[in-house]
Formats: sequence, structure tokens, C-alpha cells
Amino acid sequence: MRFYFYYGSVALLSWFIVFASIDRYLSTSHLLYRRSFSRSHVACRLVLSTTVLSILFYGQVFYCFVADPNQFPVQCYSKGAICRTFNDMQFLIAYSLLPAVLMTIFGCLMINNVRQMGRQIETATNNNLLRRKGILLVPMLLVQIALFVVFTVPLAVSKLYISLIVLINLQLTSEDIARETFIFNVTVLISYFNCSVGFYIYSLARSLFRRELKRTIRGIINKTRRQ
Repeated sequence: MRFYFYYGSVALLSWFIVFASIDRYLSTSHLLYRRSFSRSHVACRLVLSTTVLSILFYGQVFYCFVADPNQFPVQCYSKGAICRTFNDMQFLIAYSLLPAVLMTIFGCLMINNVRQMGRQIETATNNNLLRRKGILLVPMLLVQIALFVVFTVPLAVSKLYISLIVLINLQLTSEDIARETFIFNVTVLISYFNCSVGFYIYSLARSLFRRELKRTIRGIINKTRRQ
């Protein structure tokens, strides 16, 4: 049950970041029909459908995972060659590599849209302001993608490496098992940072995000007081 909620949650987190990148790209497009997709009701439907698909997709955890005190690297892990290969490959692709690639693509497209908007505005002040905002988006986007890769790829690679050890029936000493288990646990711990890193990137780097956060908190407090 713990692995079911873990895999589903981290996958949703990755894809929600991807959807946010797509939404930023659509909202900055100069084409009206593309901007029409950047709406709250579209986002709600997308979040709901993705959540349902994640719940169904990771239902394989209840079949593939089994508790065994002698299992490596942890006592509850996927069983058999097929389950191990499928679970680790989908974790590597669906959780780590594919979201990072999509984030990069739509992030670059969004930055290109911002620059095109700057060229279309004749006022020099607004043009310079948009250009500065576009420049600020570049390092923030690169930092977010880089940290996403740093926090997610090690665990995916570690899972795949351990599965290869088991599949080829490589004999390990007790010290080897302890070392690989330690590395696996460290990569799991590192992956947890991905759940909160985006908040700190934007709150520390952008004053606009901090103002919106304060405004949202004040709005919640005011509604609570009125009730």
C-alpha cells in the first residue's frame, strides 16, 4: 500500500509540473485558439483525468509487489523478471526522463513566445520589461529542470541497476548488499526533495510569486474570519 501511494504521488507530481509548463506555453501564445486551452476548467479536467489514470495504472503494484524478508534491496519489492523490468522501466521513463524532456521542450517554447510578444509591442518600456522577464525565466526554468533530473534520475537508475543484478543472478557478498541497499535508500531520500523544490525556487527567486502567495494566504484568512 505504501508503494502504491508513493509511485502514484510522485508520478502525479512530475506530470503536474509538465502540465504547468504546457499551460505557461499556451498562455503566452500569440494564437487565440491556443490561449483558449489555458483555462481553469481545462486544468481541472486534466488533473482529474490524470489522477484517475494514475490510480488505474499503478494498480499493478498490488500484483507485482510482494513482501519477502530475504528480498533485495528492501523487503517489499517487485517480484519476477517481468514485473521488475516493467516497474523499473516505467519508473525511469514515466517519472523521470519523459517529464524532463517535455518540461524542457515546452519551457523553451514558452520563452520563445515571451520574446515574440516583446517584438510585437512597440512601446520601448514594455518591450524592455518583457525582455527582462523572458531572461529571468531562462535560469529559473533551467534550475528547475536540472534539479528535477538530479532528484529523480538517481532513484530510477538505482532501481534499474538493482533489477539487472537480480536478473543476471549476480552473486553479492553481505557487504555488497549492504552498500547497494544504502545507495538505494539514499536515492529514495533524495527523490523526496523533488516534492518541494519548486516551491522554494519560485518563492526565493521571484517577488511576484511571493506577493501572490501572501495575497492567497490573506484571502484564506479573511474568508475564515468571516465564517
